[in-house]
Amino acid sequence: VVLAEREGFVWVVRGDAARFARIELDADGAESRVRELRAALSPQGLASLDAAPPFPARRAHELYRLLFGPVEDTLAGATRWLWVPDAALQSLPLAVLPVAAVDADPATAAAHRDVPWFARRASDVTLPGVASLASLRGARPASTARTAYLGFGDPALADASAALAAFGELPETAAELARVASALHAGPDSVRVRREATPKRVRASDLSSPRVLHFATHGLMAGEFTGLDEPALVLTPEGDDGLLTASAVAALPVGADLVILSACNTAAADGTPGAEGLSGLARAFLYAGARGLLVSHWAVLSEAAVRIVAGMADAAAAAPALPRDAAFRQAMLAVMDAPDQPAFAHPLVWAPFVLVGEGAAPLAR
Repeated sequence: VVLAEREGFVWVVRGDAARFARIELDADGAESRVRELRAALSPQGLASLDAAPPFPARRAHELYRLLFGPVEDTLAGATRWLWVPDAALQSLPLAVLPVAAVDADPATAAAHRDVPWFARRASDVTLPGVASLASLRGARPASTARTAYLGFGDPALADASAALAAFGELPETAAELARVASALHAGPDSVRVRREATPKRVRASDLSSPRVLHFATHGLMAGEFTGLDEPALVLTPEGDDGLLTASAVAALPVGADLVILSACNTAAADGTPGAEGLSGLARAFLYAGARGLLVSHWAVLSEAAVRIVAGMADAAAAAPALPRDAAFRQAMLAVMDAPDQPAFAHPLVWAPFVLVGEGAAPLAR
């Protein structure tokens, strides 16, 4: 999709067909619509999920219709989409767009389960640009990864600076890392937590070796506190500020097939004026050598993050040949339909993560 000042265009390429069409949506129109939808997709400040505002599903379907209505016949039956969003569309998961008309917006969090979400129709993988597909699948040197997994998380923050301590400890991330490591048949030394999860120790690790590199912690956007002018991951301070910044990430020798950033807002922009989505941590890890990413568009509920990331690994362990986008979609749907948590049907819970880059390769090999 390309959005211009007064109009937009959509291209669809399939194995046996190609289609080009003009769409009745421009950059400003997309920005206002995405802003409206994103307003209902943040858990911050909510006393409970039952207090979450209903997602404007009817308006979301209007956006789907504007984008893909002219080419819907060409898209029929596709169960995997590789899509290149433009402008504000880079800040919204395709999964939350209903593919059919909705009579009324859901009245309760649990009622969101009945919406015909795109996530129920197909899996999707975001590409930073059309040319990136050739780079990821052809021009880039062969992967040097030799081990299954390496994970960092559960930073020790109680004694950190006031700014970091305020974000709180994340003991549940240690369990998330251990569960993913187990699903991928990695040993206990593949998980680094607390005092082993510092920026210095990340930089000293062999990051070219693991096929899956996993960070489970807090994610910070540029400007989130004084002096932070770029996105960063929060780790345990070790004579430093405890931040692994986007610029530091870009200099790392990453060889992973997939980098999992199980943290808030890791798909956010880099903080420069007018910056596009995916220009922060996501772009830094791709530049560092990652072939694929799992990143988030908004603040993530800890329990949901554990269920999605660990569920993705469990699905891959149960079916080793399963493409990672299919494993990720299974995990999302399991959260959406969780019998013990009906309120998890609200998309602010199950939809923050997106896959970026390579999506067809299996998670476990």
